[in-house]
Amino acid sequence: MVARTVAGAFNIFTHYGLIEGEVEAVRPAIESSQVTSLRAEQGGFVLHR
Repeated sequence: MVARTVAGAFNIFTHYGLIEGEVEAVRPAIESSQVTSLRAEQGGFVLHR
């Protein structure tokens, strides 16, 4: 996700002439017809080991 965000930001900068270069082709976003909500009972962080 970070790499796609950085590439998108650079595409915007290039499009508006803030930096030189070519606008890169983007992959379409993943779409779904279903929405799922998750609710946590407690806030915090998960540390994966």
